[in-house]
Amino acid sequence: MEEIKPPREISITKPIPNIIPIPLDRILTPGDLKAAVEELIKLDKPNWIATSAYALNLQIAKAKDLTSNDLFVRNIKDEWKRPTFSTFRNLLDNYYVKRGEAEKLNQDEIDKFINAIYLTQPIQYIFKILVAIKDEDLTPGATHSQKVSAFKRKLNSIWFTLRSSEPNGANDTSPFEHIFLGETHAVNSQDSSRPPAALAFHNWLNFSYLQEIKGKPVSKGKIIYLGINTDKLVDYRASQKDRVIQISLGYLPTGATDYSLKIPYSTCFMGTTPEFEIALYTLMYMLLKTPPVPGGNNNNKVFDVSGIDIENSLQINIRLVTNASSEVIVSAYPIIVSRSPSAKL
Repeated sequence: MEEIKPPREISITKPIPNIIPIPLDRILTPGDLKAAVEELIKLDKPNWIATSAYALNLQIAKAKDLTSNDLFVRNIKDEWKRPTFSTFRNLLDNYYVKRGEAEKLNQDEIDKFINAIYLTQPIQYIFKILVAIKDEDLTPGATHSQKVSAFKRKLNSIWFTLRSSEPNGANDTSPFEHIFLGETHAVNSQDSSRPPAALAFHNWLNFSYLQEIKGKPVSKGKIIYLGINTDKLVDYRASQKDRVIQISLGYLPTGATDYSLKIPYSTCFMGTTPEFEIALYTLMYMLLKTPPVPGGNNNNKVFDVSGIDIENSLQINIRLVTNASSEVIVSAYPIIVSRSPSAKL
């Protein structure tokens, strides 16, 4: 991809609070983690894209209606010039969507992204937490510069380390690819009864990017937006002002004529920054002393931060899924819980 160059360097314009709402002398409770997440939201919310900068198509998804329109009626433009947005965008063509194909990452672009987000309040916030809890990767007694370098290596390791999606397979997936870009898989060689499917696609900026390049030769496929999904949500109506949406979608691989790869239910933040989502899920991953919630299996553990009032009277949970040993992030996404009946949409 032709690199989008930010117009200026960024710096931390506001101090990071010295008081971190996380007790360091006992096992964390779900309430502790919720307080930390709420502090993170408060830090970055002023940087979120105004919902008026884009417009959403809020058509309702119907099981038998395969007609589709774009998710964005009006897409973002100037916002891509932000340093963290531009370096994020430059990562989006580095991956094969289809599982089973070995990835070839551009480490220089990854480093530029990590360097850009490091200068933001959300990432500085979790850096201060790691220093405070004496994280083993940030050697006590090390200089500040050494700790910063170790922290950036940690972010690289958590998000961009490649692994195989199947035993003895190619290194074809990473937490960053799965959550922020999405993936597809063919019939599992270990389980031929599992049908082909699209997986994850939990990031609004990736939707915006795929919609923008739709039909261009560089496209590796395109999202087919099928509409707002209201399953499991009682009396729920989506709003243009929502910071989380629940949708149905299909994925059309390059050269394909139909989109049999469907995701009936997916959620993503709207208008948030890349640094916020990286910081949010990294924070949850770092503080996995809270107990997992029901819903995992022999292969995964599920962790929730519950009851977050995000905006526009919308209450959400935030879910992180890890492997059985909690060593690898498998997936992460917000979940819509409820909206105040008195909310003005």
